[in-house]
Amino acid sequence: TPSSPVAAAEDQQPDQLAARRAALNIMSWNVLCECYFKHGKGDYGHVQDAASIEWEQRSDRLVQMMAASQADVICLQECEFSHFESCYKPKLAEHGYAGLCQAHKKRDLHPQGVATFWKEADLTLVHASHRSRTMTTSLADGQGRTVAVVNCHLEGNPRRPKDRVKQLQTTLQEVRATFEHHALVVSGDFNSGLGASAASAYLAWGHVPPSVTDWGVPILPDVAAIPRHSYTLSSAYPAHPGPTGSRFTYCGAPGHPVDGLDQVWYTHEVLTCVGTRQLHVSEETRRRMIRAGLPSPDMPSDHVPVGAAFEWATAAADVLTNLQSVVGNGAAAGAAAAGQSADEHLAIAAELLAACPFVDEHQRAEFSVVSADSPASSRKISPEEIAHRKAMSIRKEALFANADDAVKQVLAEVQRR
Repeated sequence: TPSSPVAAAEDQQPDQLAARRAALNIMSWNVLCECYFKHGKGDYGHVQDAASIEWEQRSDRLVQMMAASQADVICLQECEFSHFESCYKPKLAEHGYAGLCQAHKKRDLHPQGVATFWKEADLTLVHASHRSRTMTTSLADGQGRTVAVVNCHLEGNPRRPKDRVKQLQTTLQEVRATFEHHALVVSGDFNSGLGASAASAYLAWGHVPPSVTDWGVPILPDVAAIPRHSYTLSSAYPAHPGPTGSRFTYCGAPGHPVDGLDQVWYTHEVLTCVGTRQLHVSEETRRRMIRAGLPSPDMPSDHVPVGAAFEWATAAADVLTNLQSVVGNGAAAGAAAAGQSADEHLAIAAELLAACPFVDEHQRAEFSVVSADSPASSRKISPEEIAHRKAMSIRKEALFANADDAVKQVLAEVQRR
């Protein structure tokens, strides 16, 4: 079972999380596509109240809860394409949100997708990418910090863990290669449990160990063979949820809660999670929702919204500031460097290295070892020294290949100094 390298943040009531005013507050919610609710994909005969059955009333409740969250970013799954235009986009615009809906290639056959909204006064859309099960938006704040937000609704067939992991792998590969970003958040409906699935293991460890099970079934070797991703991610919610139903995020039928389908992951070396949205406002409400099934008067979808509040890590913010001021564009960096003394170069390099967001002390120590200069000598270099230098070069290449972009930027500038 994958575990997070950082402590889980404290759950907070939705109004408390909204009032926190963190640097980045994210909400994610599968809102239950109306066409599935009314015409198949599940039996919702247990739903009897008009506020849950009638779309006009249910949609009003959905939007009210979104607006009340005051989230900077809202990620929706099962957003019916027609309702994006007629409901979510105009109603959330009244609360200051701009939005983007997934451009699905098979809209005629697939009536819903994911949609992402952001506070227009605080965030600017930089870039977006649409895939079959994910949509990524990179959003920049007023301080030039950019977060890539992956909104996902992964494969729903329990017996297809390979598809879910591949959907994550190809998305993260694309984000790494084509998006300029300082931090990454992956949120949505994973259709598999937090801490007990191939998708969860892949995000936590960067790969899927062969011993992992998914929906209680051991994975096949081809799942473990899926290429690694290079991010360092943590779950905002604890990976060990406790007794079944204690932290459910889905309950489409009375008495059948499912824990941890909806998740929020983040790059913990750049972002600090300072709070998570409490899944159930009270123990009484939790029990009532399980007994009645969802949607219900307590919840206008069959999923419960998840969310987290983040602050930018101080060290990472210092690195970004230093890089922007020291590196800038290539011409400006060269001009600035030209007028600096050797001592000034060394001082700047030391400052950058001290703030570099290494994954751990081992990575920091490895950089010190492979970057140590060989003493100058006029004598002929021995075969042993040649072999040593070659080995150090290979280790340095491996270090840079496995480092995150923020680390690579800093180390490249340190070496230039």
